[in-house]
Amino acid sequence: MFKKISQAYEVLSDPTQKQIYDAYGEEGLKMGGPPPPPEAAGGGGGGGGGGGGVPFGPGFTSSTFGAGGAGGGPTMFQFGASAPGGGMDNETARRLFESLFGGGGGMDFSYSDTTGGGGGMPSGGMGFGASSAFGNGGKRFRPEPKGRGLSVQLPCTFEEFAMGSTRKLKVNRDDWDYQNAKPKQGEPQVLTVNILPGYKAGTKLTFESMGDAGPGGRGDVIVELVEKPSTKGWRREENDLVIPVRVSLVDALCGFETQVPNLVVKGSPVSPFRVDHVVRHGERVVLADMGFPIRRGGQPRGRGDAVLAIEVDYPRRLTADQKQQIRQVLGPIIGGNSGLGRTGSGRL
Repeated sequence: MFKKISQAYEVLSDPTQKQIYDAYGEEGLKMGGPPPPPEAAGGGGGGGGGGGGVPFGPGFTSSTFGAGGAGGGPTMFQFGASAPGGGMDNETARRLFESLFGGGGGMDFSYSDTTGGGGGMPSGGMGFGASSAFGNGGKRFRPEPKGRGLSVQLPCTFEEFAMGSTRKLKVNRDDWDYQNAKPKQGEPQVLTVNILPGYKAGTKLTFESMGDAGPGGRGDVIVELVEKPSTKGWRREENDLVIPVRVSLVDALCGFETQVPNLVVKGSPVSPFRVDHVVRHGERVVLADMGFPIRRGGQPRGRGDAVLAIEVDYPRRLTADQKQQIRQVLGPIIGGNSGLGRTGSGRL
């Protein structure tokens, strides 16, 4: 097909070849000039090239293009306004090439009338439209669209983010009805979600071609890990686990014991922890390397800390006798210069 297109373009672009073709047809082109007269060629074949024509497809004969092969000579096809019978306009040309090369087969032939007259074959020949796979034009192959992508959220505990976990997640998805070209309800798909140590809330995991089906295949499933709220008020700050600890004034002064979530060893949800020094309201007691794994380059590298955020519960009222007793006990120790109320931090 492209050989035919190339030959046609070469003829139409070269005025000399076009003149030969208009006068003597394809045989003249092959011989490089005018063919021998019919009698010299040994032929006295009958006349009437004008009415019979050569079929080019539905609705096309040599007469469509001003054919004039008389006396049994070669059939001549003249393109242009000067052709016998009025030439060929752009619409006829379009139909010709669709008949010859198959219209609607992914190629788009475009023409531009440069004759200045009323309907000749353009000297510029044919072009390929904007979506042609062969150039800057025509109809490009477009793949069928995939099905809809699905986004789901998976709540995870602090322990899962810290130590990793494997979860099963059921996803409802559609299949594609090819016969009726529409989606239909499909069977649920169970996904295996691997939560690696050090993942954070907001991490998104992609499961390719596991979503809804379309004519071009299935879309993806995006699983977003979200943090399951703690019932104890624990929270994550970067790679640190912050644990609010509320203590009385007596415990703040005399020491206390609390429970710290164990994010290091599986099977031990909490570990007891003793604080013996005096703590102040707002102080942050740091327990080194007891936080979340620090993930770099796809691997855990070090750990964050567990942080006790101290909140001292001061008494709302004191009797005169209680105040006197506190002064007697604390007065000599602090010398009247109370350090309570200042904040600081200690690392254990």
